[in-house]
Amino acid sequence: SYASLDRITEILDRAAIVRTLMQIPGVDAVSFLVDGKPLKDAAGAVVGNMNADTFIYNAGKEINNYDKGRILLYFTNQEGNKLVPIYRTVIYSSNVSMEQVIAEELVKGPASDISRPTINPDTKVLNVTLQDGICYVDFNEKFLSEPYQVKPDIVIYSIVNSLAELTEVNKVQISVNGSTADKFMDSIPLSTLFERKLDME
Repeated sequence: SYASLDRITEILDRAAIVRTLMQIPGVDAVSFLVDGKPLKDAAGAVVGNMNADTFIYNAGKEINNYDKGRILLYFTNQEGNKLVPIYRTVIYSSNVSMEQVIAEELVKGPASDISRPTINPDTKVLNVTLQDGICYVDFNEKFLSEPYQVKPDIVIYSIVNSLAELTEVNKVQISVNGSTADKFMDSIPLSTLFERKLDME
């Protein structure tokens, strides 16, 4: 029975089912019932509605385990001039760092109309590393184009403040295709080591 599946198998099966059903036009979310009751996680909490963004897909790497975490992401308001904090629960492979999970979730954007996205959705997260309290995030060139009419500093600090929610992150270095020579929106040098700003909300 479904309840007898081990944790990893259950999550992988559930991710496959959800991702498959989400390809059907008109399907916005998928929820699971087991013996007529809402599916619960290992902690006893109801899993609720799921979509493709619920699962971090880690292609091409050995899958050792999956973890579930609650992260705080900063998107923007309707005017694009302030940060809006949004909590999100994610299930991700243990092969993926939490820093990378946060960067990828920011690119996906918010899941509701409470806030607006800050990063071009065509942006790819090329690499994320953490060393000596500095989180290095490398995007592709799509990061430099901003389609949402959001203030440049809001975009930057949506990334910085989200990553700085992790206790081990003190500063953030953003690069594009491995280079920090660019200026984001011709105004903010990416050579800067950014620190969290608390006055952006």
